[in-house]
Amino acid sequence: MEKHEMMSLEDSGQLRDKMRFFEQELLKNHHIDPNLYVEYNVKRGLRDSAGKGVLTGLTEISDVNGYNLINGRQIPADGRLYYQGINVQDIISGLNGRRFGFEETIYLLIFGKLPDKEELSRFLDMMSDMEELGGRFVRDVVMKGTNANIMNAMQRCVLALYTYDDNPEDISPENVLRQSLELIAKLPEIAVYSYHAYRHFRKDDTLFIRNPQKGLSLAENILLMLRPDGKYTELEAKVLDIALILHAEHGGGNNSTFTTHVVTSSGTDTYSSTAASIGSLKGPRHGGANLKVQNMFADLKSHVDQDHWDNEDEIITYLKKVLNKEAFDHAGLIYGMGHAVYTLSDPREVILKRFAQALAEEKGMTEEFELYNRVENIADLALRVQKLVPDARVSYAHGQMNEHQLEDIMYDFINGDIDVLVSTTIIETGLDIANANTMIIQDADRFGLSQLYQLRGRVGRSNRMAYAFLLYQRDKMLKEVAEKRLAAIREFTDLGSGFKIAMRDLEIRGAGNLLGESQSGHMAAVGYDLYCKMLNEAVSQLKGKKEEADYATTIDLDIDAFIPESYIKNEYQKLDIYKRIATIETEEEMDDMTEELIDRFGDLPKKVQQLLHIAALKSLAHSAYITAIEQKGKDYKFILYEKANLDPAKIPALLKKYGNNMIFKAEAVPYFLYQKKGRSGKEKGENVLQMLREIIESIRELRLD
Repeated sequence: MEKHEMMSLEDSGQLRDKMRFFEQELLKNHHIDPNLYVEYNVKRGLRDSAGKGVLTGLTEISDVNGYNLINGRQIPADGRLYYQGINVQDIISGLNGRRFGFEETIYLLIFGKLPDKEELSRFLDMMSDMEELGGRFVRDVVMKGTNANIMNAMQRCVLALYTYDDNPEDISPENVLRQSLELIAKLPEIAVYSYHAYRHFRKDDTLFIRNPQKGLSLAENILLMLRPDGKYTELEAKVLDIALILHAEHGGGNNSTFTTHVVTSSGTDTYSSTAASIGSLKGPRHGGANLKVQNMFADLKSHVDQDHWDNEDEIITYLKKVLNKEAFDHAGLIYGMGHAVYTLSDPREVILKRFAQALAEEKGMTEEFELYNRVENIADLALRVQKLVPDARVSYAHGQMNEHQLEDIMYDFINGDIDVLVSTTIIETGLDIANANTMIIQDADRFGLSQLYQLRGRVGRSNRMAYAFLLYQRDKMLKEVAEKRLAAIREFTDLGSGFKIAMRDLEIRGAGNLLGESQSGHMAAVGYDLYCKMLNEAVSQLKGKKEEADYATTIDLDIDAFIPESYIKNEYQKLDIYKRIATIETEEEMDDMTEELIDRFGDLPKKVQQLLHIAALKSLAHSAYITAIEQKGKDYKFILYEKANLDPAKIPALLKKYGNNMIFKAEAVPYFLYQKKGRSGKEKGENVLQMLREIIESIRELRLD
């Protein structure tokens, strides 16, 4: 072995034994008591002992939001990620057809605005000129000293680029910008070429070196260079482009960004700071966590046969072993779950999951996607329960278990060997567990009233005080039927409420075919309310009264209109207010409701104001024979009642009033289509509502009666 070569533990058993001894000595003599961190107020990475973030710098480039600050309290919220003040959701939504957005995102992050067509064209030309790697660099750097870890290979190549730069130490803004853009342009090639070199020299694969093509997006060029045949689908390129957008920036407290702040504070060169940042991304607790996820799923697949991927029992058994440090890497962690910044949801995950599903369908891998989805759901629930009650003994019960498994679990639960039982609705009937005193029903709005009643009845079956918590998604607009079910289960809590529950269920769901020989029919076809309405109509006809038009009006707008939790915290009060708002028919009633809400709960949030205005609009639209108002982008469709008593002679005057913005379609179901012209961007909610009011009033003037 030559002196300059590194020694290998794998090649020398004697060396490996010696190192094992020194490793044990090191751990034994250099253990630090964790309590000392608290005693001396020593920060652990980017977090203090309370788990809160430590301020490391300020940035306006991106903003990460996982909480809402309400009355000085941090309330968990769906995660949001902003680039230069623009929500990434809006950036992704704006990418239609074959349009790719990573290059535009780079421009936005660097220059603080989205480029126009000319600016983007100039930027793309410059990036295209910068992306090519010289043959000498590929031969002397990329192809030599190949590395199994691409992150390390990229670090080495970035540092080597220093020697190929005629002015590497100049840290003036213009030179740093030039260096940064060159690195962005060249890093995809460095990564792909390093991978091919590793596969060739370490795995004896064929070496592929393909240059990028001008006119293609960065995502397309990556796939072109990566694939041996250079082929890829449009969806594959789209998914990669979106992944690049979502990972382009993540706030000043991100490991790599923070590292850049620290290293550049010394005045060092761009290549050194970039290499350091790449190093901070590599670890299993940050950018390298994706490798942990991949390896964990590979281990799961080795323990759960593909034919059993739909068997939650086997997946749960494996995940329990992972949590108990009995499987995978014995760390007790389910990788890929949870985020240090986001609380309820990671916006990047939400977007990518949608596209990943589409990609799975294209590649015929829906079963594998469902496996990942199933693991996510089970792990999410397991982690939440574990976080709430870390010392509790938790078990699971579901319908895919056999009777002996269920019997053993229920016996353990009754005997107190299990503290928390996570279960599906299989426990709703037939169980009498005296020591069970608390039940939490997730997504209670999806259950029927009888189900909720039966589930609630599983607790409180002794002299112990019992509690049943019915939960549904925060800020979710509940359907009317769901509201009625939840209100009923809250109202009827006394002993012997079963009959009252049954009668209320009859009202909500309907009684089917009440009369006739068949005594059959869909329960929702003729409900109690509808039956009463039909009876009134029959009586009116016998009295010779004119039959009124029977139709409902719906409004579907891209406007936030709901009651935030911060405004009305009591869920029963919130349900009652929703119900009353839905009955608003006049401006006077809307004003009365506004005054009442201000008097009871304080100034109206914008979202509540818009909810009230939409309710008033709904009544106005109904009086104009409009059955639905639908928004798709800048198009607003006003669907008319097929028996609308309108004057067709007045329609041309209405169309002339709105010029080219308004058209009328006299189809089986007639409708007006208003196409708003002018500047792009999302209109303010109040402006949209005012515009709709004016249009509805114009349509209402067409009435003959």
